[in-house]
Amino acid sequence: MRPPASVLLIVPVAVLVGCSTPDPEASAPTPTQTITASPQSSPTLSPTSDPVVAPTCEELADPELVTSLAESGYVPTASPFEIGDVTLDPGVQCTWVIPDSGTDAHVLQAWGVITDAQAQVAIDALVGEGWVTEPGEEGTYVTFPGGGVQSDAEGYYTTYLFGDGWVTLSDVKAGLAEIVRPVS
Repeated sequence: MRPPASVLLIVPVAVLVGCSTPDPEASAPTPTQTITASPQSSPTLSPTSDPVVAPTCEELADPELVTSLAESGYVPTASPFEIGDVTLDPGVQCTWVIPDSGTDAHVLQAWGVITDAQAQVAIDALVGEGWVTEPGEEGTYVTFPGGGVQSDAEGYYTTYLFGDGWVTLSDVKAGLAEIVRPVS
């Protein structure tokens, strides 16, 4: 059973305002300067940015999910994130299981940086194996049409989400929402 999780992210925004007052005795008007900072979206990489590194399994999963899994006895194992013959770097695949439980119950999450060319090759290979594509707001979903250990409430099994420069994977489509994507 997949423990539910949700996150409420509160991002404080600082607004800096500075101004100068003109000297009332000055004969010419003195220019004033106002500096404001506006809320910014998530930072993106530029050529001078530090390279993105793959997160740990605990960093990849929603914090509430990590707590719930740990309390239920699940332990993560990290491995390289591979789609067919392509190993994503940076990338990580995390499989959470209860050791020595003898069950197939698990939680699967993965994230990686991917080029457009790699994404197209991966999508084509998955579709060639019978996977189904579906457009979404954040990108293209590629989902296994049936069978597997578990499905979500909508009946989805293992699902990839290919976005702009990144890809995620979960054992069920709804689980994609529990992945905390690093900036890529």
